[in-house]
Amino acid sequence: MKIGDLVKNLKSDRGLLGLIVDWTDNRWPDNFQVANHPIVLWLDGCTTWIEAHHVEVICESR
Repeated sequence: MKIGDLVKNLKSDRGLLGLIVDWTDNRWPDNFQVANHPIVLWLDGCTTWIEAHHVEVICESR
Protein backbone atom coordinates (compact mmCIF):
# COMPACT_ATOMS: atom_id res chain seq x y z
CA MET A 1 0.00 0.00 0.00
CA LYS A 2 1.15 3.49 -0.80
CA ILE A 3 -0.12 7.05 -1.07
CA GLY A 4 -2.57 7.38 -3.95
CA ASP A 5 -3.92 3.81 -3.79
CA LEU A 6 -7.70 3.35 -3.96
CA VAL A 7 -8.75 1.17 -1.02
CA LYS A 8 -11.90 -0.50 0.28
CA ASN A 9 -12.78 -0.51 3.98
CA LEU A 10 -13.29 -4.18 4.91
CA LYS A 11 -15.08 -3.22 8.14
CA SER A 12 -17.71 -1.12 6.35
CA ASP A 13 -21.04 -2.77 5.50
CA ARG A 14 -21.16 -0.66 2.34
CA GLY A 15 -17.55 -1.33 1.34
CA LEU A 16 -16.63 2.35 1.65
CA LEU A 17 -13.91 3.42 -0.79
CA GLY A 18 -11.17 5.97 -0.26
CA LEU A 19 -7.69 7.15 -1.25
CA ILE A 20 -4.60 6.79 0.90
CA VAL A 21 -3.35 10.34 1.41
CA ASP A 22 -0.65 9.84 4.07
CA TRP A 23 0.67 7.55 6.80
CA THR A 24 0.50 8.03 10.56
CA ASP A 25 3.50 8.72 12.72
CA ASN A 26 4.02 5.82 15.09
CA ARG A 27 4.78 8.06 18.08
CA TRP A 28 1.56 8.57 20.01
CA PRO A 29 0.43 7.14 23.37
CA ASP A 30 -2.36 4.79 22.21
CA ASN A 31 -0.43 3.18 19.33
CA PHE A 32 0.46 -0.09 21.04
CA GLN A 33 1.40 -1.82 17.77
CA VAL A 34 4.23 0.64 17.05
CA ALA A 35 3.21 0.64 13.39
CA ASN A 36 2.31 3.23 10.80
CA HIS A 37 -1.27 3.18 9.54
CA PRO A 38 -2.71 4.58 6.32
CA ILE A 39 -4.62 7.85 6.51
CA VAL A 40 -7.53 7.61 4.09
CA LEU A 41 -9.72 10.27 2.48
CA TRP A 42 -13.03 8.40 2.29
CA LEU A 43 -15.61 9.11 -0.42
CA ASP A 44 -18.03 10.30 2.28
CA GLY A 45 -15.66 13.23 2.93
CA CYS A 46 -14.06 12.01 6.17
CA THR A 47 -10.31 11.65 6.56
CA THR A 48 -9.23 9.08 9.16
CA TRP A 49 -6.49 6.59 9.87
CA ILE A 50 -7.26 2.88 9.76
CA GLU A 51 -5.29 -0.25 10.56
CA ALA A 52 -3.81 -1.59 7.33
CA HIS A 53 -5.37 -5.05 7.69
CA HIS A 54 -8.84 -3.45 7.60
CA VAL A 55 -8.41 -2.18 4.03
CA GLU A 56 -7.95 -3.86 0.67
CA VAL A 57 -6.21 -2.19 -2.27
CA ILE A 58 -8.66 -1.89 -5.17
CA CYS A 59 -6.45 0.05 -7.57
CA GLU A 60 -2.77 0.83 -7.07
CA SER A 61 -1.37 4.23 -7.97
CA ARG A 62 1.56 4.28 -10.33
